Amino acid sequence: MVSGIKWTHGLTWAQVKENAKKENKYIFLDCFTTWCGPCKMMDNQVYSNDSVGDYFNQHFISVKVQMDKTKKDNEDVQRWYNDVAAISKQNHVEGYPTYIFLSPLGVVVDKGMGFKEIKYFITLAQTATSPGKVYNDPYKEYYELVDAYNQGEIKHNSLPLMIKIAIKLGDTSLQRQLLKVHVDYECNLPTEQRYTKENIQFWSSYTLGSKTRLFGFFYKDGDKIDKVMNEKGYACAVIDQTIMDEIIAPFFVEQAAGSGIAVTGGYLTDVSGKHLLKTDFKEADWKKLEKMIREKYTDAYAKRNVLAARIEWYLRHRNYPLYAKCYLLKLGKYSPDISERWFSSRINEFAWDVFLHITDKNIIKATMRWMEKVIIYNANEISTDGMDTYANLLYKAGRKQEAIQWEEKAMNSSHGDLAASFKAVIEQMKNGEPTYGAVWGYK
Repeated sequence: MVSGIKWTHGLTWAQVKENAKKENKYIFLDCFTTWCGPCKMMDNQVYSNDSVGDYFNQHFISVKVQMDKTKKDNEDVQRWYNDVAAISKQNHVEGYPTYIFLSPLGVVVDKGMGFKEIKYFITLAQTATSPGKVYNDPYKEYYELVDAYNQGEIKHNSLPLMIKIAIKLGDTSLQRQLLKVHVDYECNLPTEQRYTKENIQFWSSYTLGSKTRLFGFFYKDGDKIDKVMNEKGYACAVIDQTIMDEIIAPFFVEQAAGSGIAVTGGYLTDVSGKHLLKTDFKEADWKKLEKMIREKYTDAYAKRNVLAARIEWYLRHRNYPLYAKCYLLKLGKYSPDISERWFSSRINEFAWDVFLHITDKNIIKATMRWMEKVIIYNANEISTDGMDTYANLLYKAGRKQEAIQWEEKAMNSSHGDLAASFKAVIEQMKNGEPTYGAVWGYK
């Protein structure tokens, strides 16, 4: 006797829907892939359960729908290829497993995704079969807007939303078409109507090519954009990202050719810990880079972006002393707004690198001053990570008792394994031992 869900095999999608009408049963589609771990967990732990089987076998025609294609697919799976493509597109299957529940008339009444424990999975099915259940399709408004657009009715305020969803759904053609309409429209508006917070946030979510009109908004009207966003340097940050993509990244590749250093993408790491990655002291031709940037942009853009490039280069080459000096120079010349959580988080990351790799007392003290600013400003919201970083900087600077006090704050603000790890660090501090395997010894 088979326990759990009894799956329907050998029928076409059309036949499944026809049988559901005749038997007045709901339809359950388990959309899975052959490589999906959570899908296999559902097979082994949930679908085979008797309670799950009792409910589903009574109320549903259940069908396993394989969403990927393999060389081992039998004729039954292959017959569903076209239907699978249609099901995926119509129901926006974006992850696996995806559960689709349909009424006896073939109307979607609910959806779900990801591994579910038995009781939650049964509850999901019960909700789908409750009388009068109507599925709230998150894409309903989008399709209504697209239909209106295709009939010549353009709702310009909704274009950013439509473009975002078109990207998500992989409709590149429509996305490009809508973006052109949007930009054409915005170019003809007075600046006070064009530069809204919503528009600016939407535009800056793109990687803007320097030849695009959107890029021109940020480059020519940066002051106006900063004023709307109430953030000095907002527009410059967008321009800087374009400079990084179009000028600095190719420059890095050229300068690091043959070195084996990853100058773009992910950072090289030693996961095993058996082979410590060594510092590479190679320099890049910074004068050449500055000239390349100045040929297209102003002197201020050139100087700021060369400094940012040096920071990235030295970090990727594990030249921590020069990385730290350049980073501190950047903080001094282009002081970040530490009220922005993103900036304070980045300073914390930098400070941690300094603690781990730097032995120069002057650099350690200068970094501590920035961490103190972050802590003072965010006194009520400082994270345990921030407390731990500051404590270890204090410890490395020889301020042992203050270090222990801050590590105790981190411990008392934590639970479980994290609190235990902070407690262990406190013991190391009390015993005068190096913490976290940081490089020790002062210069």
